[in-house]
Order: sequence, then structure tokens, then C-alpha cells
Amino acid sequence: MFSGGNVGIGTTTPRTALEVSGVIASKPAVLNGTTTVDFSAGNIQYTNSSCTGFQLNNMKDGASYTFAIKGIAVGNCTFTAYSD
Repeated sequence: MFSGGNVGIGTTTPRTALEVSGVIASKPAVLNGTTTVDFSAGNIQYTNSSCTGFQLNNMKDGASYTFAIKGIAVGNCTFTAYSD
């Protein structure tokens, strides 16, 4: 399905350049400057922030996601994940 310049296989509303049945193939890693990570912008993201509480949004069943934390302070990371 073609929608707004995006192509989807197994979806009628692709959110990125290519979305295949819940797997989002997007641009290379996205720098995220906040504690809210929106995986509709890409399924590989990173932050320069140190560990804190992160909210992971727009995660789909069966998809693969990577979120790297490159901060310099030692601490505990907590994650809360949400689908659409």
C-alpha cells in the first residue's frame, strides 16, 4: 500500500519510508534528545543522555528495536514501553 509517500507491506497506513508488517525500515540511527523515544521516527535510536527513566513509544509486536544510551554518568535506567 502506498500512503503519503510511504510504502507499506501488510499495512494500509505506513508510518515511514518502508514499513513491512510491523517492522519499520527507516533511516540510520536517530539521535533522541529527550526521555521520550518515538520509534515511529526509526527503529534504531540513541541518546547522549545518562541513565534515567525512558518512555519507549510506538513499538509493534514482532518488530526489532535498538536504543543505545551513551551518557557518561553512572545510574539506573528504567524503561516503559507502549505500542501505538
